[in-house]
Amino acid sequence: MDLHLHALDAADLLRVAGILYARDYVINAGGAIAINFLELNGRSQADVDAALAKIGDTLTEIYARADTEGISTAAAADALAASRLRQP
Repeated sequence: MDLHLHALDAADLLRVAGILYARDYVINAGGAIAINFLELNGRSQADVDAALAKIGDTLTEIYARADTEGISTAAAADALAASRLRQP
């Protein structure tokens, strides 16, 4: 195995293989949204559906950022999450 590839983490290996990946917290956001909105806050299914639709936009942003910056999609997801957590 190429030593350079050996030093990469799993997300980087997936990127090299052309496989799109984002962190589990992005991929599994739908379940967290549904539980939070429906069970904990009594919101409507329409509210859930609107929030779930934004996951696709977030994934698109992650993949674009990874391509633009030449980083793994996992690194792009982490950077996006960090920037969103810093917002008021």
